[in-house]
Amino acid sequence: MAHLFTGSALLITALLLFLIDRYYPYVDFMSSFSAKGFRRLVGGLVVTGILLLSFGVYSYITYQPPFMKIAIEGNTYFVEGEIDKVAYVQEATEVYKVSEKGAIKVVLWEAVEGSNLTIDLVRKKGTLMTTSEIEKMEDSISSKIVNKLEAKALYQFPLMVDEAGEWKVTVKEKENVIGSFYIKVSP
Repeated sequence: MAHLFTGSALLITALLLFLIDRYYPYVDFMSSFSAKGFRRLVGGLVVTGILLLSFGVYSYITYQPPFMKIAIEGNTYFVEGEIDKVAYVQEATEVYKVSEKGAIKVVLWEAVEGSNLTIDLVRKKGTLMTTSEIEKMEDSISSKIVNKLEAKALYQFPLMVDEAGEWKVTVKEKENVIGSFYIKVSP
């Protein structure tokens, strides 16, 4: 948004300078410029303003937040992670807790073979857990989630950690990293 405002301000400034030059060319302010210097200043303001405005519009149009909120059959789900690559789906009321058995639903936007998937969970302290116990979810709600997100598949893997805090989840197909995201585990 800052690019839009800055670009607009530069274009308005260039317009004001042009109007002052057009209607009040002999004002003290204008006499301090040389003809060549004034044209360069206005030209630079216009070019910079257009570039900033263009980048601002592009950023506004293509911006994707790191999470999405979707509603399916009256339930609210949050999708967090690298949208259009790999993310996890969580019900609004679902919380991951220490030493409680749970499951993480991972949504993928690229086609992979589920039998080759592995998940690495890494705690900032260096704790590493790896699992390949992944099952593809194909029930009706999972299908609706996949269709709504325009993704390829939704997988689920068991989760049971013994430390609270932020965990980095890395999804791999064989040795190739597909993507990663962070989850919070409450005490």
